[in-house]
Amino acid sequence: MKNCTFYLLSFFLFHPALFYSQSLSSTDTGKYRINLPAHFKPGNKAWRILDEKLPLVCDELKGKELCGDDCNPRYSVDFSMSPPVILDYYAQRATGTNYDIITLYTFECSLLLKNKAGETITRIILVDTNEVFKISSKASIAEFLVPPPPDKIFLHKNASGQPEVVVAANPNNPPATSVFRSDGSYGGIETPYSYINKNKEKLAPKEKDQLAVIDQRIAALDQ
Repeated sequence: MKNCTFYLLSFFLFHPALFYSQSLSSTDTGKYRINLPAHFKPGNKAWRILDEKLPLVCDELKGKELCGDDCNPRYSVDFSMSPPVILDYYAQRATGTNYDIITLYTFECSLLLKNKAGETITRIILVDTNEVFKISSKASIAEFLVPPPPDKIFLHKNASGQPEVVVAANPNNPPATSVFRSDGSYGGIETPYSYINKNKEKLAPKEKDQLAVIDQRIAALDQ
């Protein structure tokens, strides 16, 4: 494998895209194939953009034409995307009991240029792991109780006329053990924190969120 990694966004030259489909039993050295997820349907402009850009960063593809399923090319470009890694969550109040729950995450996505033997020659990075992305989810969370005032503390003269500290318990104060619970709720009432703790799977980014990032990244090449 070449000791090099290219960042596709660094290249902004343009060439016309050519599409051919041909049935060949022997290796066609003049063509190459791009293998993308079903998300990128035929006719999606990502195909055209990648066909224009890839030959600019991969010497092996220069002068070659993009082929369809009925060809036997010497080189192929495979799509590789890692699962998301969640970094953090936080809540922002929108209005009243409505919140935006923000999920911060990262992932990696590359195009792998492979030869006929399936060996990776070049890794072309579309999204690196040092990039942080976020998605927002809507949630309606009942107003949780605001902690009541602390117990009242004041000085009082005892029977001997000496001042002493008197602590008057506030009857609205719940027992300390019933206030903030391990799940983040307050006195058993849901808070943004307990909502996040109970809904992490729901709040996690989906594959479509990652592919939307890839859509934007590839489309930016055509600017």
